[in-house]
Amino acid sequence: MIDRNHKHEGFTTAENMTPDKVADFLDRMSLRISKRTFVFLDNASVHRCRFVRELRPIWEKRRMFLFFLPLYSPHLNIAETLYRILKGKWLRPMDYFP
Repeated sequence: MIDRNHKHEGFTTAENMTPDKVADFLDRMSLRISKRTFVFLDNASVHRCRFVRELRPIWEKRRMFLFFLPLYSPHLNIAETLYRILKGKWLRPMDYFP
């Protein structure tokens, strides 16, 4: 997650990203927020899964609201902007190889 003040919060895993991992992350985040929070997600299947749909009403009671970006809209996703900068300016071709 990246906010408009460039604060980053997230997690990494060496395993596959699964719906339960995403839902757990969002659920823990919903317990920590102190004001109305809007989360914009792309349309990855792990974001649209059953777990997320079931927990969404609970999160809304906690004042965390989910919105989904339109399909094929990387220009609206600030994470995509960060990835573009990482790939274009910070990573060297040799960084892609072990």
